[in-house]
Amino acid sequence: MKRIALASLALGVGLVAALPGIASARSDDSVAGTLVNTCDPMGNAGGIWVELWDDSGRIDSVITDAEGDYAFVDRAPGNYVVKPYIGAGCGAFPGTRAVDTTNGPAYDVDFRVTTVHDITGAVTGCPQPEGVGAPGVTVNVSDDSGLLATTETDDFGFYFFQWLEAKTDYTVEVVAPAGCGADDPTRSVDLDLGDANRVDFQLVPQYTGSFQSVFSGFAFGS
Repeated sequence: MKRIALASLALGVGLVAALPGIASARSDDSVAGTLVNTCDPMGNAGGIWVELWDDSGRIDSVITDAEGDYAFVDRAPGNYVVKPYIGAGCGAFPGTRAVDTTNGPAYDVDFRVTTVHDITGAVTGCPQPEGVGAPGVTVNVSDDSGLLATTETDDFGFYFFQWLEAKTDYTVEVVAPAGCGADDPTRSVDLDLGDANRVDFQLVPQYTGSFQSVFSGFAFGS
């Protein structure tokens, strides 16, 4: 019985001694992933800058290895945001990824690096005269997944969407202000081969009410 009691005591001491080790292991969670680069003709995914952020701001940064892999180690459990920074002409998709290591490491936090292009255009007309830029008009861009971005025309009626993935099937939509409309409020855009310029919209006044109501106050033939 004494031997059993001593063995049990030793086991209990061993478990207690192991607890700090278990706790410390939970404080060393990692955030890791891979960047696949189709923007580079050779597919080189090495040397890409990746940052880790929390609510206080940027807390760490690393560079991908030759295979495009990266890792942030010795991170306390919590919520983070991973942000790759890509050179001109290329972009990361998604642009950022939120991760939660509360219940363990976050692996497979992956990104695609692809060629990016821009969409530019102008909105003219109503409430301005025909051909004159219309400032402050909302313009949306979407793809098959839904709305991607929203902007407003500048003081001269121009708008600009940048760093969109090089692919087909974008839709640009102008949201006409009250009292105005567009014969064709949407335009299909293909960015597979380059930038899309002059994706323009012409707004025209929209009249409400019937023709009769407009002249109901006039007595003709009197």
